[in-house]
Amino acid sequence: MIRKTNFAVFFTVICLLFILFAFADEEEKKFDREQFNNELRKAIDRRNYPRAIELLNEALDRFPDRLHMTTWLLAQFYARTVQHKKCMEILEYGHSKGVWYNFEAAGNTFIQISQRGRFKKIIEKNEELKEEAQERSEPQLDVREPVNYNRQKKYPLCIAFNGAGDNIKSMKRYFNSGILEDEYLVAFIQSSQMTHTNGYHWANLTLARKEIKDLYEDLVDDYNIEEDRTILSGISQGGTVAIDISINRIIPNIGFVAFCPAYPRKYELEKYAKESLDYKLSGYIVTGEHDYLLPGQREMHRVLNKIGFVHEFQILPNLGHGLPDDFKERLDKGIKFINDNAKEN
Repeated sequence: MIRKTNFAVFFTVICLLFILFAFADEEEKKFDREQFNNELRKAIDRRNYPRAIELLNEALDRFPDRLHMTTWLLAQFYARTVQHKKCMEILEYGHSKGVWYNFEAAGNTFIQISQRGRFKKIIEKNEELKEEAQERSEPQLDVREPVNYNRQKKYPLCIAFNGAGDNIKSMKRYFNSGILEDEYLVAFIQSSQMTHTNGYHWANLTLARKEIKDLYEDLVDDYNIEEDRTILSGISQGGTVAIDISINRIIPNIGFVAFCPAYPRKYELEKYAKESLDYKLSGYIVTGEHDYLLPGQREMHRVLNKIGFVHEFQILPNLGHGLPDDFKERLDKGIKFINDNAKEN
């Protein structure tokens, strides 16, 4: 299904997606990727789509490990520049390599070709690939041990949840702050629910809670954990999940650090946050003044204040739905805030 949206939303999504090219899997590739990312950023900022298309075509050969993102961005830029044949060709090429896409995230980008027979076949093939991948998908757990790790010693735990469309691989690049690297076992939990070839989300909340609880039990069996010091964290939908798992006490924890989360209305936040007051939990929420989720975040802040739930709510200037440049420092501040509150209680 192709949903309608405006160009501004499309443009925001594109800007959020292309930053993935900044990350290198190997140190020797780092400069090439950063240089590429800067060039692509310039082209998109200036809405120079012919140049963006040129760069992305180069990326097909230069960065084969980014095939999903490259073909997806190319298809959208071809559609926006009314190069519909090339748009469908690149999507078919992706499918031939086993790559599939989240067409709902594209809004009305493909609306002009949505009724064409060739595009309908592309959608059908995409659904086939999606169903096959989803059947094979399982929740994933990856644990990073702190510096000078000693199996005989107990460690506090931080669990990081992937955002919608994200995965463990990229999450590990974010959650490596000073406190975490020195003091914490960090567990990266990835949902089994897929959004595209390399992306996962937590849309089915019942399934999400079960997977997280099961993986936590595996953690407790395999590691020497201070269960009364566990902190939950995440970005975007991962932040929303951290809030839900924390407040509903799906697993033992002392609070959450959430970056640009949605207000979890369907999770009955007010009811369960009020019930959680006896556990002396706390929260630390960071967002941007231009985040499209800000109205709901303000409402969440109001609700938590109303019931007396200890938390800090930061709105950063000149930031949209994304991460601040000082993300790691703010993550450490959030961890300290949660720990200080737990010590006081």
